[in-house]
Amino acid sequence: MRSVEQHLDAVLETISALEPFEIGLMESRGCVIAEDVVAPWPLPAFDAAAVDGFAVRVADVAGASAELPIKLEVTDIVKVGDRPSGSVISGGAVRVSAGAALPEDTEAVIPLEFTDGGISHVNVEKAAVISQYIRRKGEDIEDAEMVFPTGQVMDPRSIGLIAAVGRSSVIARPKPRVVIISVGAELLDPGSQVTPGKVIDSNGIMLAANAAEAGATVYRVGPLSEDITKIRSVIEDQLVRADLIITVGGTGAASYEAIRQVCAGLGEIEYSRVAMQPGTAQGFGWIGADRIPMFTLPGNPVAAFISFEMFVKPVIYKMQGRTQVKPQYRRATVETAFSVAAGKTHFVRGVRVDGQSHRVRALDIQGTHLIASLARTDCLIVVPEAVREVRAGDTVDVIDLIDETTW
Repeated sequence: MRSVEQHLDAVLETISALEPFEIGLMESRGCVIAEDVVAPWPLPAFDAAAVDGFAVRVADVAGASAELPIKLEVTDIVKVGDRPSGSVISGGAVRVSAGAALPEDTEAVIPLEFTDGGISHVNVEKAAVISQYIRRKGEDIEDAEMVFPTGQVMDPRSIGLIAAVGRSSVIARPKPRVVIISVGAELLDPGSQVTPGKVIDSNGIMLAANAAEAGATVYRVGPLSEDITKIRSVIEDQLVRADLIITVGGTGAASYEAIRQVCAGLGEIEYSRVAMQPGTAQGFGWIGADRIPMFTLPGNPVAAFISFEMFVKPVIYKMQGRTQVKPQYRRATVETAFSVAAGKTHFVRGVRVDGQSHRVRALDIQGTHLIASLARTDCLIVVPEAVREVRAGDTVDVIDLIDETTW
């Protein structure tokens, strides 16, 4: 029986990152860039006014006050988008709008409220210091500075910055195309009326949402009955658009067996027993002439979800070209005691005690069929194979399932 880490390593060593290509910025959200993006110009690209006011030389307004204003000649007006035609001369001021490029020799900007707003001449009612209310060229990004290195995940903020340095596209790895196939004679599409013996295919929806959250382009198929011919036909049809295929069985052994029989004729799937609870039965390999990676996941909702978190999500991340692909563990203190069976790594569903501290509590009910308790789970408490008793106050590893910023 493999350990969790052994199985994850065995899976990951067969996976390569998808080939990158040029992707437009509007389509790049969630993709991982495969180039170093370097700024061809600084940001800001020029000295600019931070407020509406007047560009001046500091010595010309020394000692200015509301009681003793200093009068300056207004020599020019520069609006946003204009290119200054001259410079700030001694004894003169240039009226500028917030965001406008500053004329040469500007030492400071006097905000409009500290003047009388004059047209040909302006009375300045407050002294200035060097660089006040000036957005300096290059203070955000310097010329030729690396904006993002290879491996950056594109989000709206990074897209905005890359656009600001003049790029309309990036070399990036595409989102992996993941196909989720649900199999089970008892499964109904969401929205169906449940009857005795039938259940809703919540697994397919849940895993599809999880794959999308991980950055994949997702296609959901099914639910399918346990007809081997039908399952084979569907899988073969999906091979043309899949970078990764995931099958998830229903709640019965017949579903899993049907998937095994189909895969035996289409590829090489290794069925392993992993020392973990839930999710002991794991299948992974390749399928089709193009050797598309494929997972066969257990059918109980909690087992399917945890299997996805531990094995499938790292594969999606590696296909994206991310540098960090394995699940991240955090340390937390257990508030209440609980016990598990020794010999396997247990992933115990837990919740944060107060949402802020590093204290967690295991849920009282841990059945692998209980999707409501899974929905209420904040984190997975990881109990190593050799541990049977977890006491109140023990420090444990946890895998966070919600917003990490509050830890």
